[in-house]
Amino acid sequence: MIFTAWRQTGTGPSCSYYAFPRIVPFFSRKIRFPPLSKLRLRRELITPLLWILLLLFAPAAIAQQVTMNAKDMPVSKVLKDIKRQTGMSLLLDEQLLKQTHPVSVHVTNMEVNAFLQLCLRDQPLTFEIIKHVIIIKAKGDTVTKAAASGDIRGQVTDASNVPLIGASVRISGTSRGASTDENGRFVLKGAGQDVILEISFLGYQPQTVHVSGNKGEEVQVGLAVSNNKLDETIVIGYGSTLQRYNTGSISKISSKDIEKQPVGNVLQALQGLVPGLNIVQNTSFSNGRFSIDIRGKKDLFSAGSPNNPLFIIDGVPIPTSNGDINNVGLNQNGFSGNNSGQNPLYSLNPADIESVEVLRDADATAIYGSRGANGVILINTKKGKAGRNALDVNIYTGITAKPKRTSMLNTQQYLQMRREAFTNSGETPDTYNAYDLLSWDTTRYTDWQRKLGASALMYDGELAYSGGNEYTSFRMSGGMHRENTPVPKGFPDNFRDQRISSQLSVNHRSKDNRFNLSVMVNYAATSSRVPGGSFYLFDLPPNAPALLDSSGKLNFKDWGYNMPFEVTNLFQSYKASTNNIVTNLSLSYIVASGLTLSVSGGYTNTAMKQFQGVPAAIQGPDPSANSGYAQFGTNNIVSWIAEPKATYVKQMGEGRLEAMVGATLTESITDGTNISGYGFLSDALLENVGSAGSLYTTSNYAQYRFQGYFGRINYQYKGKYIANISGRRDGSSRFKANDQMGNFGAVGVAWLFSEERFMKDHLSFLSFGKLRGSLGTTGSPAANDYRYLEGWRSQSSTYDGTPIISYTQPYNPGFKWQVNKKLEAAVELGFLKDRLSVSAAWYQERSDDQLVTAPVPGYLGLIAGGVVENIPAKVQNRGWEFTVNSTNIESKNFHWTTNFNISINRNKLLAFPNLSLSSYADSYVVGMPTTIQLVYHYQGVDPATGLYQFEDLHKDGIYDDRDKIPMDLTPAFQGGMLNTLTYKNWSLSFLLDYKKQKGPYSLTNGTPGTLRNQPVTVLARWQKEGDMTPVRKYMTSDGDDGYLYSASDANIVDASYLRLQNLSLSYNLPEKWMHSAKISTCRIYVQGQNLLVISPYKGRDPVSPELTGYDYPPLATFTAGIQLTL
Repeated sequence: MIFTAWRQTGTGPSCSYYAFPRIVPFFSRKIRFPPLSKLRLRRELITPLLWILLLLFAPAAIAQQVTMNAKDMPVSKVLKDIKRQTGMSLLLDEQLLKQTHPVSVHVTNMEVNAFLQLCLRDQPLTFEIIKHVIIIKAKGDTVTKAAASGDIRGQVTDASNVPLIGASVRISGTSRGASTDENGRFVLKGAGQDVILEISFLGYQPQTVHVSGNKGEEVQVGLAVSNNKLDETIVIGYGSTLQRYNTGSISKISSKDIEKQPVGNVLQALQGLVPGLNIVQNTSFSNGRFSIDIRGKKDLFSAGSPNNPLFIIDGVPIPTSNGDINNVGLNQNGFSGNNSGQNPLYSLNPADIESVEVLRDADATAIYGSRGANGVILINTKKGKAGRNALDVNIYTGITAKPKRTSMLNTQQYLQMRREAFTNSGETPDTYNAYDLLSWDTTRYTDWQRKLGASALMYDGELAYSGGNEYTSFRMSGGMHRENTPVPKGFPDNFRDQRISSQLSVNHRSKDNRFNLSVMVNYAATSSRVPGGSFYLFDLPPNAPALLDSSGKLNFKDWGYNMPFEVTNLFQSYKASTNNIVTNLSLSYIVASGLTLSVSGGYTNTAMKQFQGVPAAIQGPDPSANSGYAQFGTNNIVSWIAEPKATYVKQMGEGRLEAMVGATLTESITDGTNISGYGFLSDALLENVGSAGSLYTTSNYAQYRFQGYFGRINYQYKGKYIANISGRRDGSSRFKANDQMGNFGAVGVAWLFSEERFMKDHLSFLSFGKLRGSLGTTGSPAANDYRYLEGWRSQSSTYDGTPIISYTQPYNPGFKWQVNKKLEAAVELGFLKDRLSVSAAWYQERSDDQLVTAPVPGYLGLIAGGVVENIPAKVQNRGWEFTVNSTNIESKNFHWTTNFNISINRNKLLAFPNLSLSSYADSYVVGMPTTIQLVYHYQGVDPATGLYQFEDLHKDGIYDDRDKIPMDLTPAFQGGMLNTLTYKNWSLSFLLDYKKQKGPYSLTNGTPGTLRNQPVTVLARWQKEGDMTPVRKYMTSDGDDGYLYSASDANIVDASYLRLQNLSLSYNLPEKWMHSAKISTCRIYVQGQNLLVISPYKGRDPVSPELTGYDYPPLATFTAGIQLTL
């Protein structure tokens, strides 16, 4: 390989260099990318251009809806009122009206087509809408007639008279059929006389039409949207299908389920709703860290974070630093900040989301190739709809509850514990090791949970304006979300997370229905002031002095240098701001019957700034002895993607063929800088980097290019036999030239056995039955850039006056794509006309050639993060997923539905050759889950000594790694249940989620007897020889047994839980009240989030048992709001 340039990625002591190839090899041979600089449209230009586009299209968006409140009104007057409201022309024979009778209607904003159907339902009339003309005809003339030649011609539309392209029209009982063209029209040549047509289209109720053989008019068919969930349209990779005909494992969450939850991040709303999706919120902040996996952990020590699913918003993948959406979020080379990272999805307003589809198996994800190895989450934002222009307003406010309380020792109990600890340890108290006994007031008592526990307010407001006609629709929205951090009285109260967002979408199709255009722009500005410390200090000694003095400053006078750093860090200055824009432009054109060419392009730009200052005043009792220091971090991720695609759909007798081919071209550039400043002379100058006495700068630059070619063939026969084949060839710049390309694919099949005649004849109670299965491969790419290239770093020291460059990364061409193999079999059943639906899926996933970052010995020099390599380890995830959806009660005024899911996953390390000789020997065991922790086996408190005792497996009196046993932390099962009840205008829903699991016990940060308060349960400690108790004797330090205790299975406890995640109660005000106020709808509601947890767990929070230190767990939230549509 020829190297032509060195790229400097930093300045100062940690400046790094990488040898770059002349051109990324696989791009140089195939596709030349335009310079990214030409694609970097300024944010200030994009938004005005799109607003201009909206203004051009919006005038055409004239609503064709009718509002009428009439009793016994003549049909003639009704028709005239329709003409007045819509501006449409009216064509009819006045003689026809003599046979009609008056009608009574009470409707608001109803489509013209639906309104006419309602008014003429019991009349001797029918109608037809051509262009903007309503034609009224006698029903006797509506018996659809065919031309004398025997040809049948017609048009299929929806209820709004919009042509349905690709609808299936078939002659009943035969294999003859056709598909509608771009105008919704079809022709069946030589169809004969007196036939029955069966018309169907994705997401609509099928319809049959009787056609006579006399010369007459065309067949005009209007299809209504189906209310059956099986006929619900779901988004798949580069397309859509019906749940009924889906061959893959896909779950859909609609906006109505998201809107019930007062959350700032859509990830919070998905918990418990999707089988196999495991989401853990690691902080109390919506923009903080989340741990996410679909169907278990598939990777070992990963080269980056390949366990993360792929997130796509309206066809645009969300770029993250090093592919990581869980841990460091948007931070690249800067610092992760007080919330340990900015989660990219926080920039998306949940109120702008229409649906979320979670793709799990090979059939659903293989079309995304290497990016879909760990599942795919498709997020689709709301679009404008044809109809009357509408203004939607939604405002809510609420409060977060205080953390749960734990019974702790009072002052007398605490002091007794401390004195007893010194006696047991054989130590003498002094002012250094026992200032709580000798220096502090021994009569003082503070309930720190009450003192430091606090509530906080949250606010959210949304405004959306939408409308359009059959050709153009639009939606634009704006929102503000703010969550304050619970702050006790007297402490800095400017901690909060805030997001200001806007979204614009425009959709347009030409009058001949050949050309379609869709534009989406999502912009968000977020700001975060998250505390560096914590108020969750419930284990402070109860006789500890006040934390603040009378002037509101840190009370160093009484605390000295013993002031807890969690408190001093609260006075650090931390600011983080993010500007994020995601845009998408999609164009499609029907070039011939059934053939559509399209292209989708996306652009994202995420710019983040962080500042963290540590004033001298908080570093100790004498500020003059210290100097302030600060960190300044910036990070910018710019990416673009282009995906051309061709789709062909053909009705072939009783079969339907859909073929699609396309390509993906994408580039992402990440640029990050971190500046550390020291020696600030004044705390007031901390935000001025030029005021630092010395600076230390690091920077990082990464350019990532990716291309792929994909295709899919789907064939349906008789609407009951379905085959789906997909394939993809990907190329990544993260591999060397000979290994840049990888091939992936899948096959999915389904059999709707309920459509078989023998099932209909003998099992009429079974309304739906489907067997499906899939098999395929995906692959995980290397998550870090340039790991196959040599790397060097400049040092601050010199040799003979020449700056030193050290070797940080060797040339490493040996790693390649990781391969993930997936297998699934499932059954889906519907009973009682689909009022009860049940599904069961078995799956197995195996990951080979694990991509890991391997540690290296120190004598090789300074190696940046180890060496990426493939190891011959094989990880398996196997499990079951069950769902039950039922309509329990359905009457005129009362409706009750239940959605239940449960997932059971078993993780196992199937193989790892030479594991005992590798650096992973102390982390994994072949045949055991990859989520294990190797720990000592706790055997209780020794009645003779009062110390912890453990099993010595080798009976040699030495506790080492050979004495550790594996403890599995994989959840045994998890799931959720959503109930929705409506009675007249009232609606109540509640969501439960649950998990059977083990987790670390992390209630306190010290053992009984140390300088930390303890739960009252420690009163049952060992006191004398022969005592049988689970509580060790009080000691002033951990000791050897205390260390072993912290590394034993005693600290891994039952963390199972059942949580009331969401409760929502709403009331829709009666229409007659709203009509006089010219309001279409008005809903008032109260909501609660994370309200109740039932669990045997004694730690902070069983939902997030990994919380350590003084992290705030996710708190309960109560809100109230109002939603209006004008």
